[in-house]
Amino acid sequence: YRGRSSTPNIEDLQEVIDGLYASTEKAGLEVDNLTLEPIAAINVAIPEKFRLLNIALVDVGAGTSDICITKEGTVVAYGMIPMAGDAITNVIVQAHLVDFATAEEIKIGASMQKKVINYKDIMGLAEKTTPEEVFAETQDKVAEITQLVADKIVELNGGKSVSAVFVVGGGGKLPDFVKMLANRLNLPEERVALRGEEVLGAITFPEDVKKDPMLVTPIGICLNYYEQKNNFIF
Repeated sequence: YRGRSSTPNIEDLQEVIDGLYASTEKAGLEVDNLTLEPIAAINVAIPEKFRLLNIALVDVGAGTSDICITKEGTVVAYGMIPMAGDAITNVIVQAHLVDFATAEEIKIGASMQKKVINYKDIMGLAEKTTPEEVFAETQDKVAEITQLVADKIVELNGGKSVSAVFVVGGGGKLPDFVKMLANRLNLPEERVALRGEEVLGAITFPEDVKKDPMLVTPIGICLNYYEQKNNFIF
């Protein structure tokens, strides 16, 4: 289960975990392993040998952007901001007069750098757009999200920027995202990178599944279960 909450204190965590257990019990299921999304993602995206460095991992999901900071060989902080890919999709909904699912397809098409993106608006009219137009329409929202992410990274890292940032999740696939984040953290562009195929090299996928940044966190959650690194005690 991929939990969603604001940056938690201990009371919030207790409420969230109690809710997760209650929900699974009502469904006739039993919780076998529980982990935090950024912890799961970091186990795939940042090998232990790199964790001596001061690195941030940002998982740009649908409703939240989860952040994890490494230093001196371990994870030293984690947090989140309540804004991510869905906020970008909502901008496309308004700009192109489409439903949410169609806006997601337009966003994915732009991320894949398709020359022309064809779609139908809510009136049933055939329309088309380009990645350049989509990037221009979403630029302000991407700027807002990356500023919030950068501010949270600096806050979690003791008031200073990190040495590098790895970005995973579908929301970070728009090209402007990593560039803007680098700018807001005063880092060279090459120090903020989208991670997907590069960190999934050892994972075997069916032939029709492309190794993608969206798969890093789910794979991390899966591996965490098999490795059973997190044991919760009542």
